This record gives sequence, structure tokens and C-alpha cells, in this order.
Amino acid sequence: MGPILFVLFSVFTFILMSVVHDAIQTFYAQKIILGVGDLTLATSLIITLMNISSISESCLEALHQLSSYHRHVFMDSPVDLKFEHMLVMHEIDSKTRMTALGFYPADRTSMLGAVGTSATFLLIILQNSVFK
Repeated sequence: MGPILFVLFSVFTFILMSVVHDAIQTFYAQKIILGVGDLTLATSLIITLMNISSISESCLEALHQLSSYHRHVFMDSPVDLKFEHMLVMHEIDSKTRMTALGFYPADRTSMLGAVGTSATFLLIILQNSVFK
């Protein structure tokens, strides 16, 4: 799941910043309908990033529930199966969170970071256009 998350988060963040820039430029050019369309696209990108983050966190939660199940089964299993359960539990415990190729976690913090980056970019554009 790593390469897909890496590409989705990176591309959607880039598109989000581009759409915000385009929305600012179209509002300054008095093209309100195009600006509203850009803001609608930005909103859909933010919702998509939120959905990806939520799915990632749900997967991690399900993985931890599976670990809990294996711990319960481990106590009741015969000696020859205990080693297999220990390996599965160790593998699950080593997964702390979903990442995008190990570059950044694919959770709500990354989504908020993408929105924060877009908001910062928006403020820089606004300040630049005010002081021209």
C-alpha cells in the first residue's frame, strides 16, 4: 500500500495547492464562477485526503484488533501452534502505522499538513498580491 499512498498524498497535495493558486487568480480576475469551481475542486480534494487518512487509520485499528485476537488464541492453542501465533503477533506489533513508502505517515496528521501547506501557500499569494 506504500507506493499508492505516496503517490496519492503527493499528487493530491500538489493539485490542491495548484487549485488554490488558480482560485485566487480567478477571483482577482473577477471570474467568480471559475473561482467557485476551483474551490469546489479543492474541497473535493480535501475530502478525498480525509477519506484516505480515515481508511488508513481504520486498517491500523483492525490490525490491532487482530493482534488482540491472536493474543487470546495464543493462550488456548497447543504448544506447536504457539510459535506461529507469536510470529504473527510480532509482525502485527511491528506495524505502528501506515506510511507512504516510509516517507510520512498516512493518517490525519498528513492530511492536516497538506491542508496547512495549502493555507500557507494561499496566505503567501495574498500577501504578495497585496503588496504589489
